[in-house]
Amino acid sequence: MTSDQLLILPLLDKSVIQTMSNDVGADTCQQLSLLFIHELEQLLQKISLAIEQQQVSDVIDAVHILKNSAALYGAARLAWIASEIHEDTSYTTTELLQRSGDLVNIAQQTLFRYQAHFKDENKRKGFND
Repeated sequence: MTSDQLLILPLLDKSVIQTMSNDVGADTCQQLSLLFIHELEQLLQKISLAIEQQQVSDVIDAVHILKNSAALYGAARLAWIASEIHEDTSYTTTELLQRSGDLVNIAQQTLFRYQAHFKDENKRKGFND
């Protein structure tokens, strides 16, 4: 997939969130999504540190967790790049670390999008920060 094609994938697929909400209820969906946000924050820190220290195995371990969580919570763009990094064994160390930097950028965008979405949801429901 090219960079332009990757941009077509949503940061947050609202249909996945809606399906989850229908399946488990709105409150549980929000609680689970907030857990995803927290996990994403932690994995971002772990991946960023691993890139800085050039610890490829730590990057791969975190990316493995991230690809599954991102797919489950509708972070399609993040899930795709995480899957690509995890499954493409042809990367050199330098290429893998560079591509993981791309993943960090997408993960940050995804995190901001999810935080904004659930902040808007709380406002819509009448909750305050």
